[in-house]
Amino acid sequence: MEKNNNENYTMYNENEKTGDRTLVNPQTDIVFKEIFSKNKRALASLISSVIGRKVKAEDITVVPNEITSEGYDGKVARLDIEVLIGNEKYDIEMQICKEKGFYKRSRYYWAKLYTDNFKQGDKYSSLKPTICINIVNFVCFDKPEFVSRYQNVDTLGTEGSEYYVCKEILELDTTYYIELPKVKDIEPETDIELWGKFFNVRKESDLAMLESKNKDLFCGADEDLKGISQDDIKRKAAFKRERAEADYINRYDDGFEDGFEDGIEKERVRNILKLHKYGLGINEISDALSISADEVQRIIDSNKEAKND
Repeated sequence: MEKNNNENYTMYNENEKTGDRTLVNPQTDIVFKEIFSKNKRALASLISSVIGRKVKAEDITVVPNEITSEGYDGKVARLDIEVLIGNEKYDIEMQICKEKGFYKRSRYYWAKLYTDNFKQGDKYSSLKPTICINIVNFVCFDKPEFVSRYQNVDTLGTEGSEYYVCKEILELDTTYYIELPKVKDIEPETDIELWGKFFNVRKESDLAMLESKNKDLFCGADEDLKGISQDDIKRKAAFKRERAEADYINRYDDGFEDGFEDGIEKERVRNILKLHKYGLGINEISDALSISADEVQRIIDSNKEAKND
């Protein structure tokens, strides 16, 4: 297996000696997080282009979050980026495959972030507007636009209007979907179109074209991508990670994933309940299985409810 990985790695870099080198895939989770969790200026530019208003890098606080996926060094690292900007919470995630229950999971992430750190006795006024940005490498909706924004409105409307909007309710809950496949054939002009193209680049020539249009927009993310591509350890790790993600997509497309996911989920639940039965605490189980403490608690609580029923 290692031999195949080395062969693929060599193929991955076969254009190094030419003028148009291959870049690591910016959609790969560890590459995405490497760039945007460390480069606040680029993160601010990306968020600004999505929400349509200026965000300053100095106003961003990147929140350390729990760990769920393998990183460059073999350690685990969560895929999404959680940030605070003033009175708002944001979760930005790159998703390459439309998994079973994707929309429900997206709503679950929003709800989890919305209620995070809210404790009994806290005032409801302390709950912050919560925005989720899902950048996805698949088509979600049957419409030509590649950016979608979902918010709460009164769909019964009012006289003379199809919808009625309460600003206080509207601002609490916002979810964006950025569908990258729809950007590929667009001649980019706007900031969000340029960012969409950025996540689709694979060659330095493609990146150079975007830089010629508005290099300042990327705030160093373009140079970060080149730097990761030129780092032997990170480049090899990124390629292995991309291959693993591609294998996952293939399993899903072949119809294997439904049964595979069900089996994995059942085994995970069994392990959590077994460790809990042996007296391990929530955090100990979380560390042992690399599952968030909230998810461990949810599974244990669900099991209690099932027994009561």
